[in-house]
Amino acid sequence: MPTTVQVSEKTKKRLEEEKDHPRESYDEVIRELMDERELRLKKKIDKAKKQESVPHEEVKEVLGIE
Repeated sequence: MPTTVQVSEKTKKRLEEEKDHPRESYDEVIRELMDERELRLKKKIDKAKKQESVPHEEVKEVLGIE
């Protein structure tokens, strides 16, 4: 069921620029942008999970904090 979403003229212009072809809908553009964002966030989460954690005491020692 279609709905109306209000966006600024600036946002509308950016959405228009993101279209791969003139007949592509704003819905398609928005979904593609959301998918790209989700992929970037998943990559960041995966990267963070792979990083080793450092105990607070070790960080304090390195920074010279008591």
